[in-house]
Amino acid sequence: MADRSVPWPVWTALTVFLIFGCADDLSAAYRPGTCREALKQKSSSGIARSAKEDSFGKVNLQPPYGSFPADVDKITWWSKYKRRFKEWGHPDLEAAWINPKGEEVARRKFRGEKCRLAETSIRGEDQPDGRFVDGVWVVEVSCGSAVLDRQSFVVHGLTKTLRGTDAPGSDDSEPATIWARDALNE
Repeated sequence: MADRSVPWPVWTALTVFLIFGCADDLSAAYRPGTCREALKQKSSSGIARSAKEDSFGKVNLQPPYGSFPADVDKITWWSKYKRRFKEWGHPDLEAAWINPKGEEVARRKFRGEKCRLAETSIRGEDQPDGRFVDGVWVVEVSCGSAVLDRQSFVVHGLTKTLRGTDAPGSDDSEPATIWARDALNE
C-alpha cells in the first residue's frame, strides 16, 4: 500500500501562501493613512431617503433627495468611492447630525463595508414627536480628525404649507406618508 500523506514542505508552502496571500486584504483595514486615502477616494456624496449598492457597484438612491417632508421615516447620507474598500481599507467613519437649532441630535459610527458605498441614516421615529424638525439640517462626516463631507438638507412641513386652511376641499387632517415596505426589510 502506497503512502498518500502530503509531505511537510507542501503544507508549509500552503500555509505561507495563505498567510501572505490574504495579508493584503486583512491589513487593509489597519493601514496607516486610511483617512487620508478616504479623502482621495471619495467620488460623490449626497443625501437621499435611502442608498443601496447593487451587485454591479451601481448606487441606487431612493427619493426624496436634499429636501424631505417632516414625516419621512429616515434620511441617509451616502458617499461613493472610486475603488472598493477591500482594495484600500475600511475606514472608521463618524456622522454628526445637527438640527436647525444647531444641536447635535445624533452621532453615528460606521464603516465603508460594501464594495464602494458608505452610508448611514437617521430615523424619524427617534426624533421628538416621531418626526424631523422643520428647517435646514447638516450632517458632517469625519474620519479621525479629517472632515470628509458636510451636507445640508431641508426638512419641511410642505403638506400643510401647500394645502393651507383656505384651499378648497381642505380639512384639518394632514396626509401622512407610510414607508412600511422598507421598515419590514430592516
